[in-house]
Amino acid sequence: MAKKKKKPEILIVDDEVNITLSMMEFLSKKLECHGAYSYEEAVEFLKKHPVDLVISDIKLPGKDGFDLLLWIRENLPQTRVILITAYGSPFFKEKAKKSGALLYLEKPVALNQLLRIIGKIFQTKGFDVSLSDLELVDILQFLSFYNKDLTLSVENSIGLKGEMGIKDGRVMWAKTEDLKGIDAFMEMMNWEGGVFTSRPYRDDEEGRIGESIMHLVLEAARHRDEDKTKEEEELEVIIKGGDKMSTLQELLEKAAGEIPELIGTSIVNFDSGLAIATYSPDPNFDVTVASAAYSEVLKQNNKALELLGGPEIVGETEDILVTTDRAYILVRQLGEKHYQGVAMTRKGNLGLARVIMKKYELAFLETLKELGEI
Repeated sequence: MAKKKKKPEILIVDDEVNITLSMMEFLSKKLECHGAYSYEEAVEFLKKHPVDLVISDIKLPGKDGFDLLLWIRENLPQTRVILITAYGSPFFKEKAKKSGALLYLEKPVALNQLLRIIGKIFQTKGFDVSLSDLELVDILQFLSFYNKDLTLSVENSIGLKGEMGIKDGRVMWAKTEDLKGIDAFMEMMNWEGGVFTSRPYRDDEEGRIGESIMHLVLEAARHRDEDKTKEEEELEVIIKGGDKMSTLQELLEKAAGEIPELIGTSIVNFDSGLAIATYSPDPNFDVTVASAAYSEVLKQNNKALELLGGPEIVGETEDILVTTDRAYILVRQLGEKHYQGVAMTRKGNLGLARVIMKKYELAFLETLKELGEI
């Protein structure tokens, strides 16, 4: 005898007892139904008895359906959720169609329609979309629609943290560990995944914004589109300039071979501190970290020269020497946008290293120009 297929289990959450009981009675023909009448009851039940689907009214006493959504996302991310609201929105209906994970239905709910929707969710082959796909933009769009006041804490997948105050459909303030205001908001909008928690709204003068949620969400989307376009353009340059990039790498390695006692060398963009080409015979030497450090050395040097009167008084920097008890570090500018950094042991010849760096300077500059870096 074939084993009887287990019915999907659902939890219906609504503070109106009659609505909860009528939904349970109707849906129990096809589903294993449970009921709860508040956020607290729902959470207590789900801790002991996870279900496949939660259907919750947004409006609940105390903590509401939105708070329940966040709790489920953090603790039971594979659970599907349907939120019921008295306020309809074409935008959210379209969002629901695209995500498949989070549905918004208007009151009064037609039970036959609800049953068909649930059937489609569980009958769709390979359906595995869940609340783990819910991003910060989804949360903010929901808050804009529902007009809920709260302090939203965000922690992304690598542990970066931030928070923002939401009130009257506006982002009143935003902060991360390093940024405040609009910059902090845009930073959080670029984070992928993570955990969201909500608390009662508190005011905060730091990081003041006071602009509508949807305006900021649209601005963030525009910034992402611009960044994506820029990345695509940069990738195209890299692809087209692949041969020239190889030429730059070959030049650097050739120069490195002429410098005795070399630890590592790199060609670096001055503004970003990112290395364009690197070489090190020492596997324990992190050329990338060294490149960023060279950038800081140059920036501090240039500030000091400005205090002394600038190039008109003290002239232009040819190179900078940093001496430690184990190494010499030479940093030489290549035009206005780049520099070469060389690290060598104290046994090395500084004079020879300077000659080699100057010898290859023109070839480096010409290759950087062909790459579009100058």
